[in-house]
Amino acid sequence: MTRRGLAALAAIAIAGAAAGYLAAPAPAKPAPSGALVQAPVTHVEALDREALRALLREELAALHVAIGEPAPVVVTPERAAPALEREPPTPEQDENHVVGRALLDDALARRSWTPEDAGRLRVVLASVSPEQRRELIRELIPALNEGRLQPTFSGPPF
Repeated sequence: MTRRGLAALAAIAIAGAAAGYLAAPAPAKPAPSGALVQAPVTHVEALDREALRALLREELAALHVAIGEPAPVVVTPERAAPALEREPPTPEQDENHVVGRALLDDALARRSWTPEDAGRLRVVLASVSPEQRRELIRELIPALNEGRLQPTFSGPPF
């Protein structure tokens, strides 16, 4: 078995042991007479999930070191990059989006998709915002799949 296979097997064993530990109910204490009886708290509820995740990360990192492989980089919420804010499209991107819309509308009216259409759309997709690109592609692909556009060539649609 390779080192990578041993690492995977050990990781599965650690995760299984942790799951078994978490699934076991905590020992119940006898309730004093006349007291309200409360459902026992399980280990899952008692342990902090983030603490458990940190423990598993440490164990897996130690396992990688033990078999001579570098430990994988783990991106935690505090280490993650902040989400990029969406910038509004530029006037040039808006103009190119209009060109792309017109291209799709014309093709839909003809009910055909030519290599020239694909080439022009490729240029348009490179010059619009990500949201505009998704919108154009979300129109094109279903039209091709549903037969509203018939490709006149074989190959990628854009």
